[in-house]
Amino acid sequence: MTRTHQHHKPTCPSIELTEHAGKLASMLRGMTRITVTMDDRLAEAVRTVAGGNVSGWLATLVRTELLRRAVAAEITCDQQHPDYLDWRADRLDEIDGMQA
Repeated sequence: MTRTHQHHKPTCPSIELTEHAGKLASMLRGMTRITVTMDDRLAEAVRTVAGGNVSGWLATLVRTELLRRAVAAEITCDQQHPDYLDWRADRLDEIDGMQA
């Protein structure tokens, strides 16, 4: 299917993944101590799974969750943009063209 004009990816001014990634990187530069309270059984399970580095394990989980939420917000915003379906169809056409 050939389209007559190029659709540009919708942008969401509220969340830009590159900006968010920059904020994540800047958060890693300094260290802040945070106290987390949880029940004893959960704490023991975390210690076991974390392999002796609870702080590192929790930081990885938090970083992953923040990125997951940023991506989900970006997708939601894109899908609400009126050109989203055309932009998506253009990208799928490009992929099909590369595989041919």
